[in-house]
Amino acid sequence: LPHMTDVSLGDLGGLGDIGAGNDTDVSITFTDDESDQKNLLGNQTHGSSEEEIKNASFYSIHYYRPFFDVSTKQVGGRLLRSLVPSKIAFYQEGGAKPDLYGPLWVASTLVLLMAVTGNMANYINFLPTETNVEWRYDFEKVTLAASMFYSMISIVPLIFWFSVTRLGVTGLPLSEVISLYGYSFFIYVPSSIVCVAPFELLRWITVGICFIVSTLFLVRNVWLKCKECAEQFPEVKMKIYGLLVAVMVINLAVAFATKLYFFHW
Repeated sequence: LPHMTDVSLGDLGGLGDIGAGNDTDVSITFTDDESDQKNLLGNQTHGSSEEEIKNASFYSIHYYRPFFDVSTKQVGGRLLRSLVPSKIAFYQEGGAKPDLYGPLWVASTLVLLMAVTGNMANYINFLPTETNVEWRYDFEKVTLAASMFYSMISIVPLIFWFSVTRLGVTGLPLSEVISLYGYSFFIYVPSSIVCVAPFELLRWITVGICFIVSTLFLVRNVWLKCKECAEQFPEVKMKIYGLLVAVMVINLAVAFATKLYFFHW
């Protein structure tokens, strides 16, 4: 009977010794080498060390991991605090660090919610006509909502941060500006549900409240970071005021776009 010969990967060089005339079956076994597994997977299976995160490249996933290292309780508390005006800076209590999980959640939720509630409001107010007999879902609302709210947590904060940095403002990292912008729009989440009601005055009041709460939260927290620089350099103060006015105008544009496009009757 033929006999079996076990050959490991390290012995592959000796396969030539097994002649073609030998009635031998070759069984190759793969050994589980822990060192090979470690080299292939690195430390990903065990999490990243603080040193790796600190030295991570801007284009690496590890660089952004600390901005998503928050609990549900922390994010929920910050969402609620964004609705209540406070004299204390948003990230001053307990040395809290800015996160990007909350802003990303707010923007993504608004994209879906604005599209759904906007179409619901349109459906409630729909009146058939000779040219428009049947109501149809407006998919463009998803595109506009995504363009508007994702821009408000990316492009707009980047431009604002670059502008205040050029004026000499320190202690206001880009991550904090993005985080403040994201949390400032949380008021639109419950308000979009209220705007489904077919009452035009209620919708205008609701959107107006969104603008006031969102703008006060954002402007106040940004001003607390820019205040020291404005007091030290009076010539910069008016420029900072100008940037804050620009923030208000952009927020007002978002409020009008929300009302006139998503909840217009």
